[in-house]
Amino acid sequence: MGTLNRWLLIATAVVAAGVLATASGIAISRVGETAGGGQPVVLSTSTPGALDAAGVHLTTAPVPPGCGLLPVRLPGCPITRSAAETAATRAAGGPRAHVREAVLAEVNIEPDARYGTATHGVDWVVSIDQLLPYMRAGNVAVAAMCVRPAAVPPGVATPCAWSGRLLVLVDAASGQVVMTMPRP
Repeated sequence: MGTLNRWLLIATAVVAAGVLATASGIAISRVGETAGGGQPVVLSTSTPGALDAAGVHLTTAPVPPGCGLLPVRLPGCPITRSAAETAATRAAGGPRAHVREAVLAEVNIEPDARYGTATHGVDWVVSIDQLLPYMRAGNVAVAAMCVRPAAVPPGVATPCAWSGRLLVLVDAASGQVVMTMPRP
């Protein structure tokens, strides 16, 4: 083996060690950022305290180190934000649903008549503004399923839209929609 080949081998080993050290440093630095510390998660699209008052408790979610470093999903890593937004948008009406915010959180919902069964797990919490069809009858906006005011003749109704505010919970492991609820 010539001198040039030895130097190329040494240079390759040094570069490989540098790449490995950089990747390890990134993974170790992310452990502190992503480890679930039970810190409350606040949604910018919800009134402060409204979620807690509704029995919905969000805290930081534990995420294994190395998640998001590779272009493939590693075992134990959550689905991507984009995948969660797609699932939530589909569940909330497709093109009529607009994602306002999405956060990965440990979700604990107390059993309640409003939401049905209790829910506990790591989910993407996706805040959606939903455009739902309703009818405008004269100067009064009425939902499509509501009884029509008697004073408005049948030919006066015109289609328009109403904005609904939803939270859609998407399971971080499977990508399945866990629950859809009104956003407090």
